[in-house]
Amino acid sequence: MKQKYALCMLAIIISTALFCGCGKDNATAPEVAITVTPVLKITNTDYTSSANIGDTASVNHLTKAYESCYSDELKMDIFNYMHTQVALSGQDISSYEKCLNATGLPFSTEMLLLCYVEKAKYKGRDAWIIQNIKGFGPSRFLGYKVFVMDAVNADTLCWTQTK
Repeated sequence: MKQKYALCMLAIIISTALFCGCGKDNATAPEVAITVTPVLKITNTDYTSSANIGDTASVNHLTKAYESCYSDELKMDIFNYMHTQVALSGQDISSYEKCLNATGLPFSTEMLLLCYVEKAKYKGRDAWIIQNIKGFGPSRFLGYKVFVMDAVNADTLCWTQTK
């Protein structure tokens, strides 16, 4: 219990420092504030196929909110925000990090934003469902991709994408 509390407190301190801009040069251009946040769901749903996995509402909300103000810094702020939310929810943050990193999303140079994460099951196995939006700006929306990752060993169980 003390370890979970310590991890949560550490996550709060790190995210506060990131969101407040600690250590940043205040003379730079204003940053984009996170006004619309990605969705985190913790469910007992056991999906049996890739149909109906993901969340189109979060895709629509984040796309509209950030289509004209996307930045790599916003992308990282959203990854950090979700990291904090997963830690605060009491989930295994190490499992989430391994699965997220296995998708390659945090290392991608593409214009993308994390929009939805769900802890659920897929065909009886504990899984992290990780959805991102690709492409931003007028006429640049390229769709979204949903990864279903085995929560134990970070293997890709399935994935789907639009466009």
